Amino acid sequence: MSRSTVTMFVAVVAAFGAVAPTPASAAPMAGPQSAPMATWQAGGRVRTLAVANGIAYLGGSFTTLFSHGTRRTVVRNHLAAINVSTGAPTSWNPNVNGSVRIIRVIGNRVYIGGSFTSVGGHRVRNVAAVGRLGGRLVRGFTASANAAVNALAASNTTLYVGGAFSRVDGVARRTLAAVSLATGALRPAFRAGTSGVVNTLLRDAGTGRLYVGGKFARIDGLPRPFLGAVGSRRGAAFRWANAPLGQVWSLALRPGGSLYAAVGGHEGGQLDSYAPATGRRRWHRFADGDVQVVTLSGGEVLAGGHFLNVCGTNAGGGSPWVCAVPVQRDRFFATDMTGAVQSWDPGANSLYGVWALRADPQHVIAGGDFTVVDGSHQARFAEFLR
Repeated sequence: MSRSTVTMFVAVVAAFGAVAPTPASAAPMAGPQSAPMATWQAGGRVRTLAVANGIAYLGGSFTTLFSHGTRRTVVRNHLAAINVSTGAPTSWNPNVNGSVRIIRVIGNRVYIGGSFTSVGGHRVRNVAAVGRLGGRLVRGFTASANAAVNALAASNTTLYVGGAFSRVDGVARRTLAAVSLATGALRPAFRAGTSGVVNTLLRDAGTGRLYVGGKFARIDGLPRPFLGAVGSRRGAAFRWANAPLGQVWSLALRPGGSLYAAVGGHEGGQLDSYAPATGRRRWHRFADGDVQVVTLSGGEVLAGGHFLNVCGTNAGGGSPWVCAVPVQRDRFFATDMTGAVQSWDPGANSLYGVWALRADPQHVIAGGDFTVVDGSHQARFAEFLR
């Protein structure tokens, strides 16, 4: 969709819903610090993060971690763990032979998806489970996919898998599947699929809905551009009121509140807020580059991507998109629940910027392609105190 003029933007607003208020309309909220801690860093892209029990789990295309200052180096192939209190790596080292794109920590297992064929020297295909304590492959979990796995979500008994594949466990499943959380055996009743790549999955434990985002036009055979919801048992698509303006990279949910989507496009990106039950858009917050990840931290919505500015009014134009009222935010920004831009402003470099954000009660962690954050050398992994 072209957004070459402010006039066309007005038409977009009329068609797709309300915009967020300007940042001047809201008082700043307390949030994470902008200066990162001096932690160990990664030697290549960090594509995904999870945090559990005081440990940050990193996945991506890196093969080493290195210390801050002394430049000590340890080998960690595509998957690693860092103690969030000390900023130093643990001995956990599953040794994956290809890129890891998604991590989910569930109980004593760490589930991973990506583009790889072995873990710890054992043959697998693009999805696996490893022990949270020892880092060894869980041999009893035997799920496999014939192409990249980008997304994982889970219930108490089921792991939902999304990506670019066409077969799971040897059975035709187009970009979406459900397998046993314990064994990886296919759940045959779940038959959802999409017409394109799935980038992200999120399951609402309260309602059982599975939210699906990516670069597709249809879910379960019905028009659902880029975002929709399906039932977690059979995969039937629910109604969805408003489509994003581009592919959805990441989702976050505030129970009882909003579903937030990180959206990319040809001429900029957006952070969107939706009513989770209906898909009605509540607000947009435009930026001049893709918004690639979203997470929640206290009363704030944190976003990362490869933008240089977030738009104060969402008006703008051109290709690439130029905000009419730019608010400089290099690859990170935060809003409140209404979409008003907040003061958090770490600033990072690199072309593709930030791919991963997670928060626990004391920290916010970030991963991506950056090598400088808030003016300090901090390569591809950053940790901020809350």
